[in-house]
Amino acid sequence: MKPTAPGGAAKRTRSRPPPPAEASPFSVTCKNNSGRRRQPRPGGVLKAINPAYELTGLDCVPERLAALDKTGYQQALCGFSSNLPVGNNSFDVIGGGEFIEHVPPSQIDPTPAEFFRVLRLKGRLLLTAPQSPLP
Repeated sequence: MKPTAPGGAAKRTRSRPPPPAEASPFSVTCKNNSGRRRQPRPGGVLKAINPAYELTGLDCVPERLAALDKTGYQQALCGFSSNLPVGNNSFDVIGGGEFIEHVPPSQIDPTPAEFFRVLRLKGRLLLTAPQSPLP
C-alpha cells in the first residue's frame, strides 16, 4: 500500500535519480536573459550534475548560438522547437528554460510532439516557465 498524504492522495516517497552518465542531454533555449535575474539554464544544471555530458543546444537566433560557451555545449543547432533538425530517439534528456511561453499558438501541439519524437525510450523532458507574468 502506498503512503498517502492528507486527503488520501498518493504521496511521492522518493525522487528520480539524475540521468545516467552516458546520457545525451539537449537544451532547447540558449538565451542569455540579460537585464533579468539570471536563472540557470537546463544545460548548465545538467553539466553541473555530470561534466561528462555532451550537450546540444538549440535556438532560432544564430547570434545566440554563436555566443554559446563551447566548453558547455558540444553542438549548436539553429531551428525551432516544433521542427527539430535531429533524428528520432536522439536524446535522453530535453531541457527547455523559459521558452515555452514564446511558442506561437499554432506550434503548441507540434512542439511537445517533436520533443517526444527525439527522446529515447524512458527519456526525460524538463521545462521551466517564468514564475510571474512578463510586463
